Amino acid sequence: PGIITHIIVGFLQEFLQTRSEVDAVGLTAFSGGGDEWGAGIIQRPTLSKGAFIAASELIRSQMFGGSTAIGEGIFVSVLALNQMEWNKKLQSESGNPDKELDIRRLWASVNTLDLPEFGLPNPDVKTKDDFIISEAARLTPPADSKNKVIILFSDGDSNTGLDPIKSIWLAQRLGIKVYY
Repeated sequence: PGIITHIIVGFLQEFLQTRSEVDAVGLTAFSGGGDEWGAGIIQRPTLSKGAFIAASELIRSQMFGGSTAIGEGIFVSVLALNQMEWNKKLQSESGNPDKELDIRRLWASVNTLDLPEFGLPNPDVKTKDDFIISEAARLTPPADSKNKVIILFSDGDSNTGLDPIKSIWLAQRLGIKVYY
């Protein structure tokens, strides 16, 4: 691996040493979009420190392009924290083992949020599809999210993809803390 990859992996492994044994940690990488979201889950949250280290070693500097999709990275991190549980609940409630929350619909709804410039989160936020956000919130009781955290490492120059403020609003709506 190159020097950038070595630095990233070293930093992640050092960060891991500061975490308690009961902290599940996951890893999402984000870059510049293309035709898709521009972010992907490298490791879903896990208690296995070995799995996290192995996942961190998959990072290559070539994964990161010239643009940065911070909002996509936060959105995909929200999915990593919740999607499996959402689907389990929907399947249990409906009796349909194939039932899943429509993630593309959730993304589109978040993307159309009309947020005031200040004062987030705002309970009167408007979107073209309030139902899907309400459904995600219903499936994510605050008690289930009290220990969910996203830590974002970036140069802060989000220049493509979903607006980071909108992704942060979604995370906050679901009770997830975002640190950057």
